[in-house]
Amino acid sequence: MPLVVRVLLSRQTTELYKQDKKMKITKGDLCYIPQDVTLLNEYEKTPSGYIKTLKPQAAIVIDDFAQSSAWLKVFFQGSEWYVSKQEVYPFNEEEVDANQAHRSV
Repeated sequence: MPLVVRVLLSRQTTELYKQDKKMKITKGDLCYIPQDVTLLNEYEKTPSGYIKTLKPQAAIVIDDFAQSSAWLKVFFQGSEWYVSKQEVYPFNEEEVDANQAHRSV
């Protein structure tokens, strides 16, 4: 697939997830992390490490903390990271099933 088409599809997907933002992300959920989002290895103290997503990714929510916290703890690329709740979106179960079906073809 040409790069331009992938970028456009990525933007459309991000917009769809923004519409679903009203859905609450809770512990155990799969979340969508758009491109160019920074994940930190610590959020209360000074972080000693971070990564930035180069493309849209998925992660598993390990802890959603309290409503008062602006952070989620996620399992991403084999490690635990912290990401701002405003930067991630919940996966829609139907979309996950469709993506899995598409990959198996």
